Amino acid sequence: MDLRAYLAILIRRKWIVICTVVVTAAIAGIASKLMPPMYAATTTVRVATGVSGRVEYADYIYAERLMNTYAEILSSAPVLDEVKQRLGLNDLPDIKTEVVRDTELIRITAEGSDPLVSQNVANALADVLKSQSEELYTGSTKSAREILGELIARAESELAQLRLDRDAAMTGAGAEAERIDALNSSIQLKEQTLALLLAQFENAQFSEAIRANAITIVEPASRPWTPSKPNTKVNVVLGTAIGLLAGLGLAFMFENMDSTLHTTEAIESTTELPILGRIPVAGPIHNGRRVQVSAPGFSLQDEAYRRLRTNILALSTENHLKTMAASSADRGEGKSTVIANLAMAFARTGRRVLLIDADLRLPVLHTLFELPNRIGLSNVLCREVGLDEAVQNGRAAGLYVLTSGPPPQDPAELLGTEHMRELLRHSAEQYDLVLIDTPCLLSVADAAIMSPLVDGVLLVVSRSLATREDVRASIGQLSDVRANTVGVVINRAEKSPKYYYGGHLQRVEEAEHEADA
Repeated sequence: MDLRAYLAILIRRKWIVICTVVVTAAIAGIASKLMPPMYAATTTVRVATGVSGRVEYADYIYAERLMNTYAEILSSAPVLDEVKQRLGLNDLPDIKTEVVRDTELIRITAEGSDPLVSQNVANALADVLKSQSEELYTGSTKSAREILGELIARAESELAQLRLDRDAAMTGAGAEAERIDALNSSIQLKEQTLALLLAQFENAQFSEAIRANAITIVEPASRPWTPSKPNTKVNVVLGTAIGLLAGLGLAFMFENMDSTLHTTEAIESTTELPILGRIPVAGPIHNGRRVQVSAPGFSLQDEAYRRLRTNILALSTENHLKTMAASSADRGEGKSTVIANLAMAFARTGRRVLLIDADLRLPVLHTLFELPNRIGLSNVLCREVGLDEAVQNGRAAGLYVLTSGPPPQDPAELLGTEHMRELLRHSAEQYDLVLIDTPCLLSVADAAIMSPLVDGVLLVVSRSLATREDVRASIGQLSDVRANTVGVVINRAEKSPKYYYGGHLQRVEEAEHEADA
């Protein structure tokens, strides 16, 4: 299936797509209006992560982890409980923290139904983070400064004891030089250790001082005046997009489930019969109504019937087609219009053509040709009148019409009599061509009874009206009675907004109803 076939499907199912888009967009808009408004307030804080002038990969990893740590701390239970106590709230709005990529910034967003509460909560979270950053970061464990302070106190105590021991060894009787040297070495080593601990203690104090002032509020939250949710425009756009996708899916789903023959290719593949003619959807308008039988001149339909006539003449040279019937699967497919226009096309070549309306239940030809229907085929078959008395002149020279006549009680039995066979044989001798309009194949058995009596049957299939099942059932019926189905005439084969009539280009409307609808 090429792109044009997909476009044709979408054009046929355009109302499904349009309705689906409109409905989903309307639902999205109405739902947005019914949703309670939500207000979002955002506070931006800065976390200073660098403590030295050099930037190394380890510092980068530490800074990233520090930022993520503070972001997680903001949503922890102790922080949220502290905010509840400060503001006297039982429930907090939705809290969202975001670490801004490649910066030292953290965005704290509170979103709730009350804009003032959202503002206060966002600012309170920033205040808690700023005032308790060191405690929140270290938790209940000792800080590095405290640990170093304990180590320094212990080192000073041990150093003092070593000095006392050395003084006692030096003032005592019988002082040992080796012991004094050992104590001096220990004192020197302990002094070095103490000096190192003091230096580390100063660095820890410096780091804690920096960390204590590391968090600053860059931009406090302001009161939001417009709701952040729902965003009606965005929801409607999303609803429209979803509706478009759903509409396209529904269109192709319905197309797959629909057995209607919408294209000429589908009719050809279904019938598997020769396509003798393609009648376009066009026709002149006369006296406020569409003329179903072509007038002299040139139009797309006239040209289509000329081609159909040419194809039938080519078949006649091989099959000797003197009597032909036209039928269709169901009503409304235009078989009466097709056979009437075909009869006129043959009559314009100088042939004597007899057009018989064998649809004794719902006759149409007398209406198309504006002829009386008091006497017709039913009278001839009942032997009330002769054929010559019942035949009337048609619209064109050489065209003669035998209307249906009054409806009989049992049309099927009447059409299946031997007298009907004799009538067709006599008509074939008297006229150059006999064309017969029969009832629909699936409605009554009349067409199946008539089909074996003629030399050939034309199956009229209307595009976008006939279904695959009905057409196959019709072909099956014709095959069961061993009728000679010579080919298919596709009605409404193409849309044609223009036609030529009398040498002038005129705009016409698309045919909506056929004469036998």
